[in-house]
Amino acid sequence: GLEIHHIEEPWGSDGWEKAHGIILILLGLSLPIGEGVAFSAGGLLVLVTLFRSRKLCWTCGRIPAFRPVFIGFTFYIVMGLLGYVLGMNIWLEPREIGLLGPLCLLPFVALSALVLPESWSVRALKAFLVSLAVATVFSLVFYALGDTLWATVDNIIGFFSAKMQLRVPGTERDLVVGGFFFHRLKMAHVLIFGIGPVLAFVLFAPKDNKAKSWCALLLLILFTGLIFTYTRAALAGLLMGLLALAFVLRRRFRWFFVCGCALGFVMLLSAPQVRHRLESIGQIQALEDRVRIWGYGVEMLDANPLGIGLANYPAEVERRYSADVKNKSLPRTYAHNLLLTAFVETGPLGGIAYVYCWVWILWTGLLFLKAGKRAQENTRRTSDLYVIGATALFFFVVLAVIGVLHDVLFHKPVALTFAAACGLLMAYRYRYRALVDVPKGPE
Repeated sequence: GLEIHHIEEPWGSDGWEKAHGIILILLGLSLPIGEGVAFSAGGLLVLVTLFRSRKLCWTCGRIPAFRPVFIGFTFYIVMGLLGYVLGMNIWLEPREIGLLGPLCLLPFVALSALVLPESWSVRALKAFLVSLAVATVFSLVFYALGDTLWATVDNIIGFFSAKMQLRVPGTERDLVVGGFFFHRLKMAHVLIFGIGPVLAFVLFAPKDNKAKSWCALLLLILFTGLIFTYTRAALAGLLMGLLALAFVLRRRFRWFFVCGCALGFVMLLSAPQVRHRLESIGQIQALEDRVRIWGYGVEMLDANPLGIGLANYPAEVERRYSADVKNKSLPRTYAHNLLLTAFVETGPLGGIAYVYCWVWILWTGLLFLKAGKRAQENTRRTSDLYVIGATALFFFVVLAVIGVLHDVLFHKPVALTFAAACGLLMAYRYRYRALVDVPKGPE
């Protein structure tokens, strides 16, 4: 593999290292604030990474931990571009290709986390969690004062987001937790990236770690914020993610954890609005809309088996929707299913490459968990293996559930946070390669 020990800088590595680390922290701090500031911080990170490690940036495919994602994502993009030719389609919506922009940040976060000391990655994660907690508390206060603030909010919210995404679905005035995005779906899905590592730390960090009590408080804040986004898919994904983590725990703790989750779920159902949102999952209208959306996606795949080309889905589906008045209420975006969108746009080969990138997250999480189980001593490194593995497993399960029901990565703040999280995971996969490497399977 490609060994990375240090970067030679003629101007003095300490000064540039500090600047690089501060920019990485700024990225973490900006992700829960808004896509504008996050893109700015991401752009600075790209520039400083290219400047400090310009040779290394062209060797991503040689780094073992990067290779699976690099190959899979590149193949997915290539097949999507070939879809314009093989599927006899033109580039219908050039602006939609910008939705893939956030994912291009992934290798630069990974490289930054590798070439900088590990402490900078930890600080960036802490900055993200603090910023996310502030956004959640702000939004909870906003939620509590909804009736008082409504007259002002109704006039200005359109400048920040779609008004309907700051209301409880089916109501006219009831506000929800939307963070600084003023958008319940974006906030709910970004909260998942905060809940994952904090929950894993609370469950697997050593008992004497003083930070566990603070993390428990932070977890309570993030959980509360997620509940009051009233986002059904995120709540369903959270439940599946908690069940997945239950199987990782030791048997003597597993049933306590499951019972605690069950008690929390019962308390959750005691809130009328939350219960109503969860019950609406089974409503005929909601199911019919999803089935109709997916049906159009399957029709498009059948008509264009080689793919319609990257970012062509909205324009192509608009043509089909306009032929039937019943589709007036359907969203003119993507398939509300990440896999279906990938297969329709890039064909079967591109879709398989896309799935492979997702499976890599699951495989990496399982490798870390197995490495933690193999460890003979209960050291800090052992707990780190469990925390990283449990976080990756949680991300995969929750995002897989949400991704089946939502266009989760087509929201730019969510895609930026996803890219940053995967970049850190790739870096840790390389840092811990001596402990997690196994003879078979993806690296």
